[in-house]
Amino acid sequence: MAEAGVRVELFKREYVAGELVHGDVFLDAAIPIEFNGLAVFLMGVELMSWKEKHGSETRRKDYSKVFFSQKIGLADTPEYYELGNFFAYRFQYQLPSSLPGFVSVKQTYDSGRVSVFKGAVRYTIEARLANLVTFDDAFAAAAAAGGVLTPPATARTKLRIHALPPRGMVRALEVSVSKELRSRLFFKKGSCEITAVVDKNVFVTGTKVFVNASVHNDSSEKIERISLQLHQHIVPMNSAKGNVTYAKMICERRFPGVDAGHHSVNQLSLNLIDVAAKAPIPPTNRTGHLFVVRYIVQVECQYTGAQSVKLELPIQV
Repeated sequence: MAEAGVRVELFKREYVAGELVHGDVFLDAAIPIEFNGLAVFLMGVELMSWKEKHGSETRRKDYSKVFFSQKIGLADTPEYYELGNFFAYRFQYQLPSSLPGFVSVKQTYDSGRVSVFKGAVRYTIEARLANLVTFDDAFAAAAAAGGVLTPPATARTKLRIHALPPRGMVRALEVSVSKELRSRLFFKKGSCEITAVVDKNVFVTGTKVFVNASVHNDSSEKIERISLQLHQHIVPMNSAKGNVTYAKMICERRFPGVDAGHHSVNQLSLNLIDVAAKAPIPPTNRTGHLFVVRYIVQVECQYTGAQSVKLELPIQV
């Protein structure tokens, strides 16, 4: 049996939270149809899954949550269209400014029970014809009695919504750490002090982060190298064991070290790219219902004969 042709189109595919969404619903009556309502539904859903190792077995856990749903009514009275009729319904909707941004993250782990984690925040717009009744020759007897009730005709399309930059959270950061160095036999070897400064703490994925690093190597050991790293922290919010953090270094860049008893000041830079995936990193998901994604920029002074000294800068992407 032929069905009504329903199509939903947006003026564009990407929006920022708080922006006005414009679109059209097109209805093509391939056969005579009757329906009692036409509406557009904007939905946001959060998805999460991971694979766990249990001995020789691998088990998968899946979760989903609809965190946003909005109905936009276009027609709420009975409508009847003859064969070949074509109609367009225009709609618009003001997105709430508090909507979380689109996220799609997949990460693998070489150690620990969890081997693969996937998470996503997605948005769709769906047009629905309610109580659709169709009339055609194949159902002539039913048509004579008033038609054949079929499931609602639907059409769906995806859109990408970006979160608004966090107000009042964009600021410069300065962090210092000082650590006394000891050899592997716990003999004192002096100290190391790191001060790191970034002019902002919010970045666009795929761009560079610049860190002004001052290193005082007041020890008898040479710093072999200075490493600038980006670490991703994923926190499932409904873990049975509490909020467990799955951490992984996403990318790293190495710089020359500092001789014993010397001081250096350098500007370090790092591309916000997932090296393994060869793609920009997923954005921060600060307000997730199922999972949270955070990022840490880490400055590490690496010694041969002593433990490394590390400094962390939390950033938003």
